[in-house]
Amino acid sequence: PNARVLIHQPSMGGDRGTATDLQIHADELLRIRTWMEEILASHTNRTADQVREDIDRDKFLSAAGAKEYGLVDEVLESRKKDAE
Repeated sequence: PNARVLIHQPSMGGDRGTATDLQIHADELLRIRTWMEEILASHTNRTADQVREDIDRDKFLSAAGAKEYGLVDEVLESRKKDAE
């Protein structure tokens, strides 16, 4: 219950190189982003448009929020709590 989940669009560090190299990296990022949106949409029962909006900026989710979003199946509680 104390975990946090972050979803965001893919990014690349160190934007250096020739214009052609930068274009290659940008194209790859767009390909990965589309692929990521499709996977998240299919696993969370959300539309690709909703996922695209959600990952456009950093989106932090609590454990319960990640479950509600569809990223995790269960949130495990403390074993100590179960023993009481």
